[in-house]
Amino acid sequence: MFSLLLLSLPSAFAWEHTYLTWVETDFPLGWEMGFTEEDSLDEGYSLEVLQISWDNWYDAECAEISHTYEGNTGASERNPQDGAITVHWEDPSDEIEAGVLGVTYSIPSNTIVKEISGKVYNRVIDSDIVFNDNVDFGSVEDILADCASQTSIEAVATHEIGHLHGLAHSCEDGEPCTETELTEATMFWAVGACNIDPADINEDDIQSMQALYGPFAYFEAVSSRIGGTPLSVGFEIISDTPVEGVDWSFGDGNTSTEVNPVHEYTDAGQFTVEAVITLNDPTCGTSTYTYDELGFVTACAPPAPAEGANGYFTMAHSDGLTYDTINHTDVSVYGCIDTIAWQVYEGGSVDESKLVDLDGDGDGDSLGAWNPNITFPKEGTYTVLMNIGGPGGLTASELTIEVVDRAAEGSGCATGGTTLGFGLGGLLVAAAAGLRRRRV
Repeated sequence: MFSLLLLSLPSAFAWEHTYLTWVETDFPLGWEMGFTEEDSLDEGYSLEVLQISWDNWYDAECAEISHTYEGNTGASERNPQDGAITVHWEDPSDEIEAGVLGVTYSIPSNTIVKEISGKVYNRVIDSDIVFNDNVDFGSVEDILADCASQTSIEAVATHEIGHLHGLAHSCEDGEPCTETELTEATMFWAVGACNIDPADINEDDIQSMQALYGPFAYFEAVSSRIGGTPLSVGFEIISDTPVEGVDWSFGDGNTSTEVNPVHEYTDAGQFTVEAVITLNDPTCGTSTYTYDELGFVTACAPPAPAEGANGYFTMAHSDGLTYDTINHTDVSVYGCIDTIAWQVYEGGSVDESKLVDLDGDGDGDSLGAWNPNITFPKEGTYTVLMNIGGPGGLTASELTIEVVDRAAEGSGCATGGTTLGFGLGGLLVAAAAGLRRRRV
């Protein structure tokens, strides 16, 4: 494991940021080295490898970054409030746990620098790197010549300097991570003994750095991206750099080359939208990269029973006068059902004057659970009504059952249910005070 981070949140990209960043006037970043060197390295190599590791990030062309070495600070303790970038080799405060190779400590200010895809980035005011003094570090030359268990200090230092600039891990420990671009990135969460490859930044690392300090663009929806089918969504490219072209993939098999298109989704589903964006920066020239948003658009059909289900819901006897409801509504598209209410009526029809008081408070009411347990007040004929809806619309279904107090018997099952295609607004409004919203 390379580093502990103050903050790491999911983004729309393969790479991740810590949402901390330096500003243009901070460069070149002046940095110092603590008073000791790494004892497992040749004398003088501690400084040399840090210089090399800073320079490795210059392969992220068009990222406007720079650094300068300002000498040995002589500091024996890490000071998170001195405003200086300091690299410590001896873990002076004994902060690093076993198994961790290095840690980057960055202190944010309250100054918001930018916003990318809805995520706010704050300015860094102090950052220090500390290496674990109990690790057998080696140079690239040592490892290539004869490596038993040494860890590449250049790989680790390059990784930590990436954190210092605001880059997070390409993948975290325990996350499913099979893409070569992520597992072989310098910013991958771990490095094995004798492995020198992570010292060379790859495309994922480069795009992550460029997004912070170079030409960059992303897209936003300019209309609702959640709604019923057919759903028209407008897209807009956000960029400070001239856009030369965009190749869109809307996730439903359709594409476009318009810069700011409007696309209509006719089928229900959650759709990942991808834009291959080509920018033409006056200084750096042309650059192309891919930006995508997972599950960006949710298009919903009206509520319907799941495939193969016998109606919207069934009921099964539980105990005494208590019955379980079994909801069969299709929830294959996440986010398309967000409202549900159950009412119970005495008799074989929906009659507002015969609404049953389910909780004993003296008022007719509704239940908002997905599969509620309903305890009927006495034996007899009842109609159970389910109102259900979401962005795709609202519907209702009813089931009439004969309730029998079967405390000593096994459970039974009532099936069926009639879909109501009329008067839905009135039914739902009447129950609005008792509705609880639920995502499934």
